[in-house]
Amino acid sequence: MCKTEQEEMIVSWEEVAKHNTPSSAWIVIHGTVFDVTSFFTRHPGGKNVLKLSAGTDCSWLFETNHATTGSARSLLQHHIPKVGKVNLSTDTTNAMPVYNSENAVGPSSFLTTVQQRGYQHFRANKIDFKEPTSWFSYYILPFLGWLITNALIVCVPSLLLQQQQVPAGGGVLFGLPWWHLAIIISILRGIAVHLIAVHSWHDASHYCITHSPRVWRAMGFASDCILAASELCWTHQHTLGHHLHTNMDGVDPDISTNADTDKGDLIRRMTGTQKWRTQHRWQFLYLPVLYSLILVNTSWVEEWEAVWKRRWKTVKMNPLDRRDMFEFLFAKFFWLFYAIFLPTYIFALPFWTYTFPLLTITQGVGSMLISLSVVPSHFTDAVESYPCQRTGLIEDDWGMRQVRASADWCTRSPFWCYFAGYLNVQVVHHLFPGVHPMHFPKLLPIVEKTISEFGGEYKQFGSPISILSHHILLLYKLGLSPSQK
Repeated sequence: MCKTEQEEMIVSWEEVAKHNTPSSAWIVIHGTVFDVTSFFTRHPGGKNVLKLSAGTDCSWLFETNHATTGSARSLLQHHIPKVGKVNLSTDTTNAMPVYNSENAVGPSSFLTTVQQRGYQHFRANKIDFKEPTSWFSYYILPFLGWLITNALIVCVPSLLLQQQQVPAGGGVLFGLPWWHLAIIISILRGIAVHLIAVHSWHDASHYCITHSPRVWRAMGFASDCILAASELCWTHQHTLGHHLHTNMDGVDPDISTNADTDKGDLIRRMTGTQKWRTQHRWQFLYLPVLYSLILVNTSWVEEWEAVWKRRWKTVKMNPLDRRDMFEFLFAKFFWLFYAIFLPTYIFALPFWTYTFPLLTITQGVGSMLISLSVVPSHFTDAVESYPCQRTGLIEDDWGMRQVRASADWCTRSPFWCYFAGYLNVQVVHHLFPGVHPMHFPKLLPIVEKTISEFGGEYKQFGSPISILSHHILLLYKLGLSPSQK
């Protein structure tokens, strides 16, 4: 390290990355390095947020979650110790890219304008932007649906076994074979799983369910137990990876593949910069089918690998504490208990001929609905993707980059908004990630107008079929061999 003429210390990215624990936590915001160690227990958003992002550049996490007032910026400038500066122009050793919106001194005029207008709407109408408009329909109902469908699938066969003396899983109810009804209930259970994922699980990772860190963690943990998932891993993938570096190959975990290898990724080709393989010509047919395996793959393969390697694909994970590991393991074992052990060993239902096929239906339906609700919004021929740039300074407007990399669909349909967890209003979500999704439709006219004023293009599809067809079309185009193109 050395000092400038103004006695301001120059800090390297490598040095920043070493301070990634609660005992020594540094963050970088627009090139300035802050020591937030003493602020951990006083952070209004809870210490977990700082723990996950310590040792990294937090510029856009800060801008998109602290835009309501100037108090956070004033606190940062006057009460949080400054360590020094990172030379953004010459130091290219950072683990993730940094955006040079208006010389890295703060958010661009577009982002500032759209946020000012959005939060002014909430203040003028006296709306708490983190409070859902309906707790029951948005959060409680999906959990009730999951509880009821599970109870029916497990308990009804036992009752039929006692009353009708039929094999487990057999019998008749309301004049219909129970097996037929069980399939329908398993599909409904899959829908409940989907709603829990896009409502509770997703919202908890953005800290937008009320202003309470305890509520965020409780909702995330409850969702983990039902999905066999990890809110911790999901936050790294989604909040720290995808939202900060949307559609950048090699950086955004959602589209990054094994493109750095000479052979390219075995399964998928997500951008034109990724290597092509012969089987990619058929990806428009097999990838949508493989979407039905996303929950199993995420929960039982990718998350275990991430915890073991302390890296979620492209995003490095800071050290995990005992509570993190307890919640991770408890959620997995709870799922194994209610999904497999309870019906098989407590209620004596046959595993291979009853529990397993119904569980497969639930997982497949839930996975497919989750994938089709979120994937097409960033992966159609109407949005932009960006070549790999893991380090260095990106000369681009971060806010407009979010707009160019996202597309909305059916934003004026209350049904589709609810069903997709308002993730069909993707552009608003990326500009206002800390706002509860139920408020997105009210912000949409403001966002559309501001995008137009700044010369951008707002992209929207009129139906789920329309955006899905464009998603399939892009898979087809990327599957073409270089000679065909």
